[in-house]
Amino acid sequence: MKNFILITSISFLLLGCGGDKNNSAPLQEVPEQSEKSKPPNVIVIFTDDHGYADLGSQNQVTDILTPNIDTLAANGVRFTNGYVTAPQCAPSRAGLLTGVYQQRFGFDENKHGPLPLQVQTIATAYKELGYTTGMVGKGHRKRVLV
Repeated sequence: MKNFILITSISFLLLGCGGDKNNSAPLQEVPEQSEKSKPPNVIVIFTDDHGYADLGSQNQVTDILTPNIDTLAANGVRFTNGYVTAPQCAPSRAGLLTGVYQQRFGFDENKHGPLPLQVQTIATAYKELGYTTGMVGKGHRKRVLV
């Protein structure tokens, strides 16, 4: 039940981050999944330290080429109005990865990290649904050696 509530909350959070008509991919009907079909692949990409127009998929500039990101954007789902609730990078990512205000688990400044292991992220929710998950880059989690 706890996982259902988390997945539902994250889904509503992501639905609220939809883009405007000019920047969003067209709506597509999702075919019903048969029991034999595989669940869709999910790739979440967080980027920082760039401007809104610094991706070709934004159709704002022509002197910056980002063909691989543009292809992902054209064939996937884009959340163009996602906002963070912290001015620093680590707490911002913690909020985005968990769907929870980062102050609720004491991560309101970079110095208060890393993200506590008991806080569930979108990756742990997907893992519990049978997905294989991985992470590259800034995670702000304590390392766990297995």
